[in-house]
Amino acid sequence: MRLFAIMAQLISLCSCIFTLSVTYLLFKSVESELFLDDSQLVDDRTYDEWFQSGMNAYNNEEWHSTIWYFENGIKEFKYYRSSLAYCRIKCSNLTRIAINDDGLNEQRYFQVIFKKALCIRKCKHDRLGSRPERINQEVTDKYLSMTPYSYLQFAYYKVRMLLSVRFKKYHVTSL
Repeated sequence: MRLFAIMAQLISLCSCIFTLSVTYLLFKSVESELFLDDSQLVDDRTYDEWFQSGMNAYNNEEWHSTIWYFENGIKEFKYYRSSLAYCRIKCSNLTRIAINDDGLNEQRYFQVIFKKALCIRKCKHDRLGSRPERINQEVTDKYLSMTPYSYLQFAYYKVRMLLSVRFKKYHVTSL
């Protein structure tokens, strides 16, 4: 009776080791496709460019590239928007104009506005580098309506389907 218990534990241990090794081999075979080369990441690309590249990859059914482009586009969009907000908040205290007894001086008013514009421009340049000032409004609206997440979700779905097919193929050929 004790021998059967030891045999059952040994079989259970072997199946766990087999499952772990199959998972490891499967992950290693797919790892190069899941994690694209970081040298393709260009810091000064706009989310508009990432979106266009993601759409091209999506239309060509290159699911791993689609994921990579849209994830970078979303990161860039979040960074861009937070940088704009940061710069506006940082430079907002320059617009406080003290009104003298004589009233508001027109020259002082425009001087403060130009100081604020200069502050925002300098802050944007420091945070965003050489990215273009104007970005396609249609693409911005798509990011605001979270359209890239739909494409990203479908690409993740397709990648999971490919992984399950590869796992089944590997499992069948290894038996």
